Amino acid sequence: MNEPQTQIRQATKKVVLIALVVALFFIGSGIYYYVRYQKETIQQEAFVDYQGAVQRYTTPTQENVDFYKASKDLEELLQQYPDTFSSRDEAFAKVMLGDSLGEIDRVRGTEILKDVVRNPKYPDGTRSLAINYIVNDYELDFIDRNFVKETLFVGEEFAHLLSDSGGDEDIAIRKLNERSVALSPNAIANYRIAKWYAAEIYLNPGVPESKRNEYFEKMNEHVAAGDQLLAQYENTMTPQRRGLAYELKARIIHLSGGNIGEAELLFQKALKTYKEPPITIFQRVYDMRSSFYYAAFLARNPIHDRAEDLRNLLKFHLYYFSTSWEPRERNVRIVSFLIAARDAADQNYPDADFDKRDIELFRKIYPDLGAVIDKLDFREYVKGHPLELKLKQ
Repeated sequence: MNEPQTQIRQATKKVVLIALVVALFFIGSGIYYYVRYQKETIQQEAFVDYQGAVQRYTTPTQENVDFYKASKDLEELLQQYPDTFSSRDEAFAKVMLGDSLGEIDRVRGTEILKDVVRNPKYPDGTRSLAINYIVNDYELDFIDRNFVKETLFVGEEFAHLLSDSGGDEDIAIRKLNERSVALSPNAIANYRIAKWYAAEIYLNPGVPESKRNEYFEKMNEHVAAGDQLLAQYENTMTPQRRGLAYELKARIIHLSGGNIGEAELLFQKALKTYKEPPITIFQRVYDMRSSFYYAAFLARNPIHDRAEDLRNLLKFHLYYFSTSWEPRERNVRIVSFLIAARDAADQNYPDADFDKRDIELFRKIYPDLGAVIDKLDFREYVKGHPLELKLKQ
């Protein structure tokens, strides 16, 4: 083969090789940008769906509440977009899912919240929030008195809290709140810890002065921390959380023998906050519960005859419990709270500042409401509610 032909063939091979490299480059670039486009599209869709789920979860009113649908939507969101969300958004979606299951499948909802707490890849603030939601359920739900020992304080990072507390559920819950503060300081958990010490002061007037002083010191320490955090974040908190902060502080003052007038102003501030529009179902639940604590406060601390004030405070509750609501609109947790107090074998249950003695006071001061409370039957009340099926299992 002569030299010119060899050169031509070598040149041709170079041209073909260069063309092939260029083609592969453009094909690769095309695939890269296509995959990137697809990923960005999925992320955009996921973001829109996520925002919608957050909106539906955080703003339900009594008229449109549907926790069954909310929990289903959140579960589908997490399944549809695996590994798409940031750790923060994924954790918050799971917190919303766990909370939305609270009135439907509390066991499963609690396990989801506990998994968020255990997961070190999630932000400490969201893990702390998960604990706060677990404690919300503890304070609101009295359907199963064995739930705390059989479900809540079971498994890694939870079982030891109860054993370290000698089996005392209230101390274990205090330790859980301390864990919330350790993860991310927040007003609600600090006030809850302070309330534990206030309750000890209330329930144990005969303790040695040194122990009593220790309780006051710890209580004041956590109240001060709560006050500082509340002042810092008050404008960004939802009405439910702000109202709960005011309510907890009012109860701390009441239980510790503080200024009655200051406690009453805080109760009133809490109720006003819970009623900020649009009133979500969460605000309605806390508003009703707080009204009962405030009513018990009035009945136990009669500066003057407050019977008329108490009746006005609970007038809506008489209407509410005398009205037949659609099953999904029923406030099953408040009913469990009232029945727990009414039927308790012991005093100071469900709380030191609300128990069977307060139900008896309501019977005397507001006989119509007392009669309605006496007729409450939980299994009848939940008929048609998603919770009914779980109770039958």
